[in-house]
Amino acid sequence: MADHPVPRPVSEYKRGGLELNTGAVFRLLILMLVSSLLGRYFGGMWNVLRVAMIAYPVFSLLYLALVTAGLRYVQDVSTDHPVKGGSVQYTLSMSNESIVPMTGIQARLYLGREDEGVRPLTPVLLPRRTVRTERTIVCPFRGTYPVGLSRLAVTDPSGCLTILLSVAHRVFYVTPRVLTVRPDIFMLSRERSGSEQVQSGAGEDVTLFRELTEYRPGEDAKRILWRYMASRNALLLPRYDRGVDSGLRVILDTRVTAGDAQPLGVEDCSLEIVIAIARAGLSAGIPISLAGFGFQPVICTPDKPEQLHAFVEDSIGLFFRSKASPVHYESRPDGLSASPVVYVTHHRDDALLERIMDAPPGSCGLILNVSGMERSAGNSLKRFAEGMRYDRKLCFALRSADELLEVS
Repeated sequence: MADHPVPRPVSEYKRGGLELNTGAVFRLLILMLVSSLLGRYFGGMWNVLRVAMIAYPVFSLLYLALVTAGLRYVQDVSTDHPVKGGSVQYTLSMSNESIVPMTGIQARLYLGREDEGVRPLTPVLLPRRTVRTERTIVCPFRGTYPVGLSRLAVTDPSGCLTILLSVAHRVFYVTPRVLTVRPDIFMLSRERSGSEQVQSGAGEDVTLFRELTEYRPGEDAKRILWRYMASRNALLLPRYDRGVDSGLRVILDTRVTAGDAQPLGVEDCSLEIVIAIARAGLSAGIPISLAGFGFQPVICTPDKPEQLHAFVEDSIGLFFRSKASPVHYESRPDGLSASPVVYVTHHRDDALLERIMDAPPGSCGLILNVSGMERSAGNSLKRFAEGMRYDRKLCFALRSADELLEVS
């Protein structure tokens, strides 16, 4: 299966404009009026002040025009494809190409899920100088991460007028990790033994006869072809190829995360487990159905891996808000309804535990995401999972999806 393509970032633009500070304008008019009255009645130095107050707004606006015309900025990021758990290095370079020192430059930066608010970038930016602002944006969870300028403004010395420059920022889409694990961990290998195929009911198509093999202890004796016993001097069972509808159904528990655990971290762990199962199935040539409350079922087939790619990207907007146990999920007709099912849950659900205990080997699996549970509760479920595997049932209790890479 090809590597999962990383979603490309998009750029969002904001046009420039003007902002008028009516409070500053009112204060300036009052000062001009007072200085004019003082100059008229007292003369002398008060006349100089009156002229200065009249000229001040004009020079203030000229200064604002010079600063705006000479201000240049460049934004740079260390990568266009941040991954979950990684980081992005952001650099903003601001240059003064005018002949006057610059003051009153304010900016607002989007730094992933943090917003520093509007603040001065530098007290004074001298002519022909450049200042750099560097930030590190960490991407601990799946989701969207806006990075860059959302506002860049220059205000005149009087504080009356602010010019907003056109700016842009990037929005990065961080998806869950796509782990590559061995298909046999999930009993997905096509090289199953005959008994596993029979017990699983995993889609042998009786119209696709393959061969006759000798009966093995533990297999269904009802399938023995007794008419061949005399001629072959052996107990024989028919073997059939798997039909096109044979595959694996993966049902994701999308209930709200309980307790004090970090919800996004727990949800990401469950999603990465689901994606790892699907990727392993496709690499083994087995169709996979991904389903759960709150999202449309997805059928991933080996000849169309882009279906899994689309699910990975769409999972950015998948919200865990269900209140129902996945054991009650009724799948839509998808051609895989008779296939084995694997539940992935981050809750201790007695109904699911009973389901796997009562199910025959190969027909039902359970992956317990204990990353958000207390250690004692997680260890208890790990012991339960070990007991189920001893009974040849697919069951794991994982504190991280990375533990799938360590399964022997």
